[in-house]
Order: sequence, then structure tokens, then C-alpha cells
Amino acid sequence: MIKNIFCVRTFVHMIILIALITSFGACKKEQPAPVAIGQVWFHLHSNIDTNEIDTSMISKDHTGRQLKIKLAEFYASGIQLKKSDGTFYNLTGTIILKTIGTEEYFIGNAPAGNYTSVSFNVGLDPTSNAANAPTEAASTGLSLQTPSMWFGTTAKGYIFMNVQGTVDTSAMNNGPVNVPISYQIGTNALLQNVTMPNQTFAVVGNQTSFIHIICDYGLLLKGVNFKTQTMCDPFTNLPLATQIANNIPGMFRYEY
Repeated sequence: MIKNIFCVRTFVHMIILIALITSFGACKKEQPAPVAIGQVWFHLHSNIDTNEIDTSMISKDHTGRQLKIKLAEFYASGIQLKKSDGTFYNLTGTIILKTIGTEEYFIGNAPAGNYTSVSFNVGLDPTSNAANAPTEAASTGLSLQTPSMWFGTTAKGYIFMNVQGTVDTSAMNNGPVNVPISYQIGTNALLQNVTMPNQTFAVVGNQTSFIHIICDYGLLLKGVNFKTQTMCDPFTNLPLATQIANNIPGMFRYEY
């Protein structure tokens, strides 16, 4: 009798042990594998038409007009990567200030996988645009810049796009490139979204991926009459500022 009880208990213990091992193994298998993360960078080229520019160059736009761009800066924020399944990965909190002299910008870490497009805003969201630049830390991207990218008060906010230089206004486009131009675009109403066409790229875990984009300042100024429209900002010439702002989405294309 004692022997039978012992056998039954042993059998029960074995069943419990097997159940625990099976349960533990099942739980372990259900845990998803860690998602690999890769770094994503913008590689942004400053162009006029097909020519990559610097601050000393004279270049021709798509109409043949001669331009020398001495300053070309803009804020990019609200960056999203479009996944192959149609969903989006937000690079929350990323703000970059693109200048002529710098092409590579770290925009964030993203899960490894295939992506089909990227979108971003040229400018700042309303909360960021209301920041007080003199009190902002450099790490935020919103501190005072030289040259200034702030209109001077929190009510006016930041300069989203700042382009300055000189242009040839001769009838035959063969005169001196000596007429000053200056265009500053900003305010919440003129925030522009740029959605790039589909072009597949991969983010690889523990590696760096670059998105190569051309910024064509000739297309930014498309339709501007340089003889009569040499400068603007949203507070002194809103119609011209709006015209230039509406050109922003069309100034970007992939580098192939």
C-alpha cells in the first residue's frame, strides 16, 4: 500500500515537472526577438538646377538666369519614414538646420527594414515656433543662430527658409550678377510639408543609412521677378512670401 502511494506521488510529481518545463519552453518561444536598430541620415545637396553650389559660385537656374547664393538655410522637422507596409515611423523631436556648407545630418534611429519614402516639414511646428530663441539651449536646435534664423520675437517666430545672394537682371541673362536678393519665409501659416516620391531604401541594424536629396534653390525661386521682387518676409510682403513658400515642396528631388 505504501509502495503504491509512493508510485502515485512520484507519477504526479513527474507530470507536474513536465508541465512546468513545457510551459516554460512555450513562454520562452513566444518572446519576440529584439528589433535591430540602424542610424538614418540625410545627405542634402545644395543645387541650382544641375549644379551643386557653394557661396562663391555663379550658377544658372532652369531659365538660364545667373544667380550667386551666399546664404541658403532652412529648418527641417516632423520627419517620417514610410514603411513598405504603408505605415509610418516618426523620428520624433528631430530638428535640423540645413546650411550650404554641411550636407550630412543625423535624423534618428529607426527599426531595420525596408522603407519606401520619407516626408518632412520645412519649418517648425507651432509649439517650437513659439520658443524664445535667446533662452533655448543649443541642443534643441532652436537657439540663436548666426546669421539669425529668428524674426526677433516669439510672436513672429522663426525663419523657416532664408535665402540671400545676388542675381543678374539683364534682359539677355548675360550681365553682372550684382543685384541683391533676400527672402525669409516663416510663420505657422507658411509651414510646408514635403513628401518625397516612392523610392525603396533599407535600414540595416547597427549600420548607417543615407537618404540622398537635392535641394534646388533655383526651383525655390521659380516665378520670382528679380527686377521688382528682390526681397520679402511674411510681414512686409506676404503675397511674395506665400508664392516662394508654395514652391518649397517642388524644390526637392532624390539624387540618383
